[in-house]
Amino acid sequence: MKKKYLLLLFPLLIGCSKKEPQPLVFNHNANGYFYNDEFIFPMNTLSSIQYYDNNFKNDIENNFDEIITYNSKLLDRYHHYDDMSNLYDLNNLKHLENINDNLYNCIKLSYDLTILTEGKFNMFMGEIIDLYAESIDNSDPTKMPNNNEILNALSNIPSYTNIDEVISFEDETNSVTICKYNNNYPIISLGGIAKGFIGDLLLDYYKNKNYSYIINLGSSTISTSGTNPNKEGGKYSLGFRLPNLNASTIELTNTISIGGNYNLSTSGDYENCYLYDNNSKLMHHIINPYTGYSNNTYRSVSLISNTCSLAILDALSTSVFNCNNDDETIELIDLFNTTYNTNIDYMCLKPLYENELINFDKYTLLISEGFNNLISGTYNNKIVL
Repeated sequence: MKKKYLLLLFPLLIGCSKKEPQPLVFNHNANGYFYNDEFIFPMNTLSSIQYYDNNFKNDIENNFDEIITYNSKLLDRYHHYDDMSNLYDLNNLKHLENINDNLYNCIKLSYDLTILTEGKFNMFMGEIIDLYAESIDNSDPTKMPNNNEILNALSNIPSYTNIDEVISFEDETNSVTICKYNNNYPIISLGGIAKGFIGDLLLDYYKNKNYSYIINLGSSTISTSGTNPNKEGGKYSLGFRLPNLNASTIELTNTISIGGNYNLSTSGDYENCYLYDNNSKLMHHIINPYTGYSNNTYRSVSLISNTCSLAILDALSTSVFNCNNDDETIELIDLFNTTYNTNIDYMCLKPLYENELINFDKYTLLISEGFNNLISGTYNNKIVL
């Protein structure tokens, strides 16, 4: 979904508490650009890199901007750019040849993940995302589409079982063709994977540079590398926000300490959302491809791994939000671990059910042992907004 907010505050980066002089920290934000009279942030969010050695300033910052901006345009389904063929063009023309490798690979990965997750991650969510855009972007339940509109949009989303009838690939020419489904052309949306995919392209560039850094894409897709010279043991500290809907402070569930190369993806329901159905349900930007509404199984999902790519973690965090219970979630994470030969740890905040009604201000945790072992502080930090 096209986002209008600039910065998610989840997770938060926690500063160092040592009193002696610290090495310098350098922060750089990716530049935005104008499209006619519209100012656009790449991926419609704030992307930054924090690093510690100014000797590599030009290499780090120039390539950070170039990789993020160029590939954001490739995966943009809302704008046409004269210097490239992008996702907007594919959705409108239904067929493209000689597609840029990065766009082609992202579409194919999204196809594979749609099948692997049995549609919990679905690459063809564009129509229903657009249907909800006004109500969710403005947190306005009065603009919520009616049930008939939702069902009609759902009818145009292909199932993972017949996705082969809707999209075809030709590897020799990097060609993609979209076919009609239910007498309509489905719309590809890569919003659930774009940040992670572009993050992986950044990591590919920096991987042999031996830099220490934190890449922060919208505060929901984060990667650490090397050591933090400002902290004893060289570890990075990350804080996780409680998903309070109307709080005057940001409360942290916990902080974790990690050293070396880690990838982290978080999905949450607390930005651009609203209560409906007599305040018993929460509608947010993650829409279940089966029901057309948001699941309320979890309030936030955080996944961390030192072996799994950001793109896979991003797609999985979206998929977990569309799971209906903990058993289903653990089974899905285990499937990803087996399929991609990786190890993913998780922390999922669940709303508390009281007399079969959801209490959105109370939580229980589903957390893996590996994630729990990373926790260095719990429930004791508040940051005033």
